[in-house]
Amino acid sequence: MRAPAKVMALLTLAALALGAWATGCTGLSSDCELNLNCAPTVEPPSCEGPLFYSTCDACMQKNCCAAVGACKDDNFCINACVFGVEPSPPECNSGQIGDRQKAFGACMTGPCMAECVKDLCNPVTNAGCSVEASCDLVYPGMFVCLPFFDPPPAALCAQCDNLTGPFCGPGLRCHPGSSTCARYCCDDTDCGTGRCEFDSMLAIGAPVLVPGDKVGVCVTMDGAGAACDAPAMSPSAGVCAGQFPPN
Repeated sequence: MRAPAKVMALLTLAALALGAWATGCTGLSSDCELNLNCAPTVEPPSCEGPLFYSTCDACMQKNCCAAVGACKDDNFCINACVFGVEPSPPECNSGQIGDRQKAFGACMTGPCMAECVKDLCNPVTNAGCSVEASCDLVYPGMFVCLPFFDPPPAALCAQCDNLTGPFCGPGLRCHPGSSTCARYCCDDTDCGTGRCEFDSMLAIGAPVLVPGDKVGVCVTMDGAGAACDAPAMSPSAGVCAGQFPPN
């Protein structure tokens, strides 16, 4: 005996539903009667929204959306590794966080170098920043204005720590060798009886990537610490920060 047409239609629908479920969860997962317990769909991280400025953001969203989204959705990656003072905390150089920062930085210094790696202020004169911010180096090697995290900021030759504070005031950089605030410089005239150290790893502890920047830090003649008699006003007028203001 042949089954009634209505019964055949129901059997066909059931078979189609079972086949769809077996090959991957569909909208049926929300059906209370079926209760298929499908795993929830995981949306990829979003790369949208402002990070730096429009041309940089557009380039990174177009070329490296997955890398941008992964770091942006990781609070430590985006806040401590990308927007923190260089050099980055140790956590940014290993494990999953390190991989995310590396991919983010590879985009900035690769396909989006021209759009993203630009100075937004002059570290020697602090031009471009308000009186409540210091021009300092951030990842992956450019100068931007950073608000004071723990006012008042540390003065010339005072103790400092770029990870935990105190942080140095305008025109100053925490010298990695002595953990004291040293003055940014363009040449020896900015340094009193000291000299301008241009090796970025010795002076700053991280690379400076903006083309044209020849910025150093005032140290004693033996390079052991900050030059404490460096004048407050830069005789060089900060001419070595070659890419500020940006084009």
